[in-house]
Amino acid sequence: MTANQPGRVGIANGDWKGESCFFVSPINYRVKAMVRNARMNEENHLKGNRLRCLDRSRKTHAILVFLVVVPMFWGTANKESSAEPQRSRLAPLLYQNLPSRVPNEYIVVFKPGTPRDVVQAVQGLVIRRGRTIKHVYSVVLIGFSCTLSVDVVHALRAEPSVASVSSVQNGFSDAVQQLDPPPNPRPNWPAHNWPKGLDRTSERGIPLDGKYTYSETGTSVHAYVIDTGILASHEEFGGRVSDGRNVASNNNDTSDCNGHGTHMAGTIGGVTVGIAKQVILHPIRATNCESPHTTSNYIAAIDWVTNHIMTKGYVGKAVVNFSNSWDYIDTNLNDAVRTSIASGITYVISAGNRNQDACGWSPSSINAVSGAPKPIVVGAVNPMNDTRWVDEGNPNLASNTGVCLNLFAPGAGIVSAWKGNNVDYHVLSGTSSAAAHVTGVVARILDVHVGITLSPEQVWRKLHDANNVCPTPCSPQPEQWQGVMEPRTKRPITGSPNELLHYGLHKNLIPPPAPNNLTVSE
Repeated sequence: MTANQPGRVGIANGDWKGESCFFVSPINYRVKAMVRNARMNEENHLKGNRLRCLDRSRKTHAILVFLVVVPMFWGTANKESSAEPQRSRLAPLLYQNLPSRVPNEYIVVFKPGTPRDVVQAVQGLVIRRGRTIKHVYSVVLIGFSCTLSVDVVHALRAEPSVASVSSVQNGFSDAVQQLDPPPNPRPNWPAHNWPKGLDRTSERGIPLDGKYTYSETGTSVHAYVIDTGILASHEEFGGRVSDGRNVASNNNDTSDCNGHGTHMAGTIGGVTVGIAKQVILHPIRATNCESPHTTSNYIAAIDWVTNHIMTKGYVGKAVVNFSNSWDYIDTNLNDAVRTSIASGITYVISAGNRNQDACGWSPSSINAVSGAPKPIVVGAVNPMNDTRWVDEGNPNLASNTGVCLNLFAPGAGIVSAWKGNNVDYHVLSGTSSAAAHVTGVVARILDVHVGITLSPEQVWRKLHDANNVCPTPCSPQPEQWQGVMEPRTKRPITGSPNELLHYGLHKNLIPPPAPNNLTVSE
């Protein structure tokens, strides 16, 4: 048998004295039998060259990858070999039948520990089939997103190193715009449009007093806003918008294409409408705003953010605001968030706005898994009366609920910065705004503990210790906080943690009042 016969690859040069190393494609069992017979005849001959073969492992490994992948993509296996046993299990094809799927777009995830050259070889073959690689994941996942045809999807599922292939899905932006006139962009807010969420955050009870009481400002902390971009020139930010990334277009244009990202950034760190008034803001634009939010872009955003925080040494000084959600459980998205949290990064996530159980949504469903690294998942309330937010015009638009939530925060009628111009403001409602309030408070907590690297769990514990909490079942006394209420029944919510964001002066939290600051007083 010569080196050009099927099933056998020979590499010969002067250094090897004309001898060859042979590798067998695991998907071609006929080839394996042929090589086994050849080796029986050449056993003594090959022994002397085994070490040389090992020394050439990089070259020969690339040939192995070629032998494994090429037959799948080009169908070169003959009829006799195709009838023999193939891989016993195809990698799962996920979310293909969901109505929110993006046609022909997929996320390919490799098994943990898959060598980089194997991943690159598969990517190269996808490209040679005329397909487009959109994102490459290397930090929170090993894989890539791309456009694929049905035949290539099937071939990738048969590749032994592939863990899953999943259809990219569109998501929901968790905010509802209210068409109130924009407020006067000065600290002297009109009575109906002052930043009520800030007021409620520093108050123990209601009614509100028109004041936001705070001590630290988040000066040394980095807040990453995964959203639609940020209008960096807005007067609320004072030059504190730092480096970011547009993962939707794979460039550095982080200008806001919608307004939502600027609004969230304003609530997190605006000088008049924000919780942490000197926090450093990083825009990560995960959408081009011409199409819905996709899982592939948001995983790319998480990958970029995680790498940036770790490379810059910001672990323990950074918080991520994630105001988007998907109405099913996406394992790739959840795994990406979990991996990032496990690296020491605190995530604040909106619960979703569809009046459903957040445990059926991603990424909030992470909190349904015991023992896993967890984000802080936030539902929304009306800061004027502590009722769960329900849109007045559409009761199906309402804060999600359930045990996967950690707390509620102000999320109705929230005024913040907008993208129209440097003094533009809008009013939004939803769990996005609620999450932004919590992100601002996390920045303040991290600012208090400069020099101490708090884990995400420690951050949550300090936040929880400061919040208003009504034990389950919630039966408060008249002098205590009455709990988050359902707007229709005016009774405490059930099935969700009855906990509301609170953070005022730091001096009032050392030691934290017990039990969980129930008494209505400053």
